Amino acid sequence: MAERPSIAWIPSSQKVQRASVRLRSLLPCRYLTEFGWPCRLTTAESCRDADVVVFQKKYGFEELKFAEALRERSTVTVFDLCDDHFYNPGDLPEVAERAARAQRMIELVDGVSVSTEPMRRLVIGKDTALVDDAVDELAVRRAARWRRRLTRRRGDDELRLVWYGEAGLESPSFGLRHLCKVLPVLDDLSRRQQLRLTVISNSREVFEQVLGGVDFAIEYHKWREETFPDLFVQNDICIIPIEKNPFTVAKTANRLILALRLGVPVVADAIPSYEEFAPFILFGDWAESIERYAADPALARRHVREGRAYIEAKYTAERVVDQWSSFFERLLDRRPGVSECL
Repeated sequence: MAERPSIAWIPSSQKVQRASVRLRSLLPCRYLTEFGWPCRLTTAESCRDADVVVFQKKYGFEELKFAEALRERSTVTVFDLCDDHFYNPGDLPEVAERAARAQRMIELVDGVSVSTEPMRRLVIGKDTALVDDAVDELAVRRAARWRRRLTRRRGDDELRLVWYGEAGLESPSFGLRHLCKVLPVLDDLSRRQQLRLTVISNSREVFEQVLGGVDFAIEYHKWREETFPDLFVQNDICIIPIEKNPFTVAKTANRLILALRLGVPVVADAIPSYEEFAPFILFGDWAESIERYAADPALARRHVREGRAYIEAKYTAERVVDQWSSFFERLLDRRPGVSECL
């Protein structure tokens, strides 16, 4: 049997702390390799012999020029888009210019992989495929190891909340600043309950801007792959407040999924990708939801147990491989001289 066509993956960044790099480049590449696809992470300068090139949210001028060259050579190309880079609420020239580059990349490639249904609706006139984020299994394994060492009986009544993710931006609005919407609730709760909020992110500056004036206990930790699981599992509830806008409603459920996999119950605002997890988390009603989990640990444990079982049954490495493989094969079938290798 002939070897499968080779896949070159150009990630959006070399920084593994970025979720899109891990979940939409590093892990899919690793899984596909395990299932027989010759796959590698690379750069535009180093992947000229690949049968398929995936631009993972990468569409600078260099990548656009390279995509044009690949089109001339009939190399199959994919643009992976997992954020709405067209939304420009402030009508900023730099965002408009970025959106124009993203649209040009869509026009150049053979197909576009997207992370959610709202993202699919942004791509018009191009073959698209919905491909889930991979689940960060390394973090799960590390958390399991740390949980065996962790004593959950802390000898105090402190309720520990955790928020994690990228610090984000003001325009479009996403990230750490969305904690502002729940600060009055947390402040009120702290008057009745000893409370600590831990933030695991990538900007102490934004952390201090958002939380510098609160009266309850807070702490900041820089996100690091090796320390994140240990820090995260020491908390009682993961909170994910979201201000709804076209950018945030297109987001995936990766933070929610990882929290449940790590054994921490979730209170979140509802966006489309979160809806299927409604039986396993609490939505909105922030004061009531947080206090409900705090007062009923059995409910929290049941939601985590059932949510984890649901995720482990559905969001597997095989599912990620099937989604990517089906899309690659569909695009390759259109290119003579390549598809016969399948």
